[in-house]
Amino acid sequence: MILTGEQIQQFEEALKDAFRDYNSLKRMLRYGGLNKHLENIAGTGALNDVVAILVDKAESENWLKELLESAIKQNPNNPKLNTFVNIMQNQKNENLSAQEAKINAYGDGLNNPIELNQKQADIFKKICRIDFGGDAVGTGFLIAPDMILTNYHVIKKIKNKEENVKNFYIRFDYKNVNGIINLGEMYSLADNWLVAQSLDSNADNYSDDTITPQPNQLDYAVLRLSKKTNRGYIAIPDDKPVYEPHTKINIMQHPQGDTLKESSGNILGVNANETRLFYTAETAKGSSGSPCFNVKWELIALHNSGIKGQRNAGIPIFNIKKDLIEKNIILLKENENITTLNNNLTSQKMNRKTLYNLLNEAYTNQEILQLCFLNPEFKKLHDNIEELANKDKKIIELLGYCERHSLTNVLLNIVKEERPVVYQKYIQ
Repeated sequence: MILTGEQIQQFEEALKDAFRDYNSLKRMLRYGGLNKHLENIAGTGALNDVVAILVDKAESENWLKELLESAIKQNPNNPKLNTFVNIMQNQKNENLSAQEAKINAYGDGLNNPIELNQKQADIFKKICRIDFGGDAVGTGFLIAPDMILTNYHVIKKIKNKEENVKNFYIRFDYKNVNGIINLGEMYSLADNWLVAQSLDSNADNYSDDTITPQPNQLDYAVLRLSKKTNRGYIAIPDDKPVYEPHTKINIMQHPQGDTLKESSGNILGVNANETRLFYTAETAKGSSGSPCFNVKWELIALHNSGIKGQRNAGIPIFNIKKDLIEKNIILLKENENITTLNNNLTSQKMNRKTLYNLLNEAYTNQEILQLCFLNPEFKKLHDNIEELANKDKKIIELLGYCERHSLTNVLLNIVKEERPVVYQKYIQ
């Protein structure tokens, strides 16, 4: 953002009107998304001098735009700030650099501060910190009233150990409100907690972006909570987002297990097979599983990794959606009047008789037992059906168990992976 001398003066006056003492200006700079320390930038002098030094510093280091957005976020109803925003929105500045003009062409401009503030507040309550054994291990967010999306690598160490799952908690509203820490609301995981997953990739550990993850290495996990929330959810958009270089990206996260933070940066581009999106927004350990948004606060990626001093990376959300659909996961649209993801697909894909015939053809008597024993979701059932000599009875018990515990979709995914030819015969 390039300003004339007159505009610099208008900006300074707006800041002084919106933040009338040193401490309020300090809080804006620290908590508005910039995460900067006023005393390190402008010292502790008179407010007029501090504001002038702050704006001069932001101009020289090219973060005037971010400073204005931080001010809007912290005081969205200030008349002078809104007047200045309107001036900047309506003015066709002939001195815009080619890059800024390109960014504006893709809609990365200043948004209505009231609308943006309301949308952010609505998003914030859907983001959670993931705790294991009392320690923060990642971030996640609701994609249904009782399900969250995070990274697979956040949960893979505990996936196959039931005793570990009991020490796994999901914490919402962990935030700093005017210097007071709100510990938030905690949820445990459901018994059948792992809904879907895609493995991580060692390629995320390399700075060489030509080393690409495989298409099935999307590093995500969908987890089911023990009960539904009343927080709403972040819908995965139908359309493939535009990942235009130099456009803005926003990330909501719990870095280092800290209270909820926001960071912003620019999109750098995607890798060769579009399994990773690269950007400059700051993250840290504990940010894994954070939602990434465009300038309109639409979900575009799932943050999963970073190489300090070079770039951070996430999985394009469209690829995750495509993979979930292929795994027969039904996704909720924005404001859809459904209270949970529907994992029981028998009414849409197969009736009970078709499921029975599929299992009967795909597995022997002993293989049904092996399926239950080797997959944690069905291990409790294994002991109950082990004594049943008849394969028919084993299949009937398995189907009943799936219906009672909403595991039909999980079973279908296992069959699809282990017996793809038979699966395709019955799914069509």
